[in-house]
Amino acid sequence: MADNNVKCKAENPDGTRCKRNALSGSKYCSMHLYLDSLSKNEIRDKRNTRTVWVIAGISLILTIIAAILITKYVKPDYIEKSENLYYGPSKDDVYVYTLGKEAAQSAEQALSALETGNLSKAESLYAALTLIAPNDPILSYNFALTYSYQEKYKLAISAWRRTIVLDSANHMSYNNFGLALMHDDQIEAALIALQTAIRLDANDALAYANIGNLYDKMDSLDLALNAYRKSIAIQPDLHPVFLGLGISLIKAGYARDGIDTLRIFLTNTQLPMLKTEAYFHIGNAYSRIKKYDSALVAWYQCLGIDTGYYDARNNIGVAYLELKKYDSAVAIFANLARTYSDSAVVYNNLGFALIYADELDKAEVALRKALELKADLAQAYNGLGMIAGKRNDRARAIALFKSAIAHDSTIAAAYFNVGYEYGRMGAWDSAVYYLEHASRLQPGDTLTERLFNEAVMKWMMPHF
Repeated sequence: MADNNVKCKAENPDGTRCKRNALSGSKYCSMHLYLDSLSKNEIRDKRNTRTVWVIAGISLILTIIAAILITKYVKPDYIEKSENLYYGPSKDDVYVYTLGKEAAQSAEQALSALETGNLSKAESLYAALTLIAPNDPILSYNFALTYSYQEKYKLAISAWRRTIVLDSANHMSYNNFGLALMHDDQIEAALIALQTAIRLDANDALAYANIGNLYDKMDSLDLALNAYRKSIAIQPDLHPVFLGLGISLIKAGYARDGIDTLRIFLTNTQLPMLKTEAYFHIGNAYSRIKKYDSALVAWYQCLGIDTGYYDARNNIGVAYLELKKYDSAVAIFANLARTYSDSAVVYNNLGFALIYADELDKAEVALRKALELKADLAQAYNGLGMIAGKRNDRARAIALFKSAIAHDSTIAAAYFNVGYEYGRMGAWDSAVYYLEHASRLQPGDTLTERLFNEAVMKWMMPHF
């Protein structure tokens, strides 16, 4: 209870005497008594707690989106505005005391801008605030977040380093530092930062999830799977981790396990962008096990959320080719070509669909357009070679296939096609040479192995 006859003895930052009444038996009012009981570092640590964990969920979602190569800021509807953000009985007074009245108002505006996704405003406000209070780890933390969310990763890396200097015990700073380094392709440094986060907090499920994303990016899939599973074991309700786990399972060859994991994820998320990714990778998994009808269902579910998803539309076209529905494949790729008229890959795919639909003149036009856009596109030369072969112009076909190999020495299809054409001409020594290369580049392909063995037999026959 305050004694109305006794004023607080504390001074405000501007040097004026506090005008509040002191508590009975104390020389301070409630706010200054609270401040006197804590060091500034303790105040900052407690203010930090809520901000850190609110941002943690966003960081994970952004990381998973990054794993599929599209990192955009998503307004997080679930960010809560806590009255205890700055801790203590009078958060506004505490903030005024630590920063001053005008700066305190700017800090509130900066946090609001950060929470609502007005990132340029948040960046500007935090830049000014960190000049006023350069040693405040909370301001530094949130300033670094503005850079991370805007994908300004080099600036984010510098900002996270400064934040860690101010508070080296905050595992979430190392977590976000690791994410920024990962996006900047500083893989080893990112791994060290994320491992440091785990050393600071062995139960940091987010750090394990982000390490999983990092290993997935490195194609170290067994390590990625282990990290994701540790994250889920620590925090089973951290549902976005199931997306990363499912994708890695599919990439590692566990298609059905990946599908089951992604379906678990779909039952626990309402975020459209992440649901899109889940359906897309379910489609990829079905495609890997040659269940193209099921793959089409998943990819069309993906397009039901995001009609412009290029990879899903492209994969649908490929699936129609596998199902020998050539007219449907041509329609898909022709539509993509209208939308992405500057894409060599789209015209290349359209050209191949037209070859299979036996529309050779249109196919040649599409493939030449692809080469206009990308002169070294080996697949387009291979496609033109196939057209020449179908027209029985074997010399031209072989020359085009060899052009494809000259632009990409790993293109197994071109080696196969050259070998096949030489076989048709009875040039068995050359056929053996190219079919052997095709077999090495695509081991286990039964057609290549069969033709190679036949070519060897034909080549060897005159020697007996």
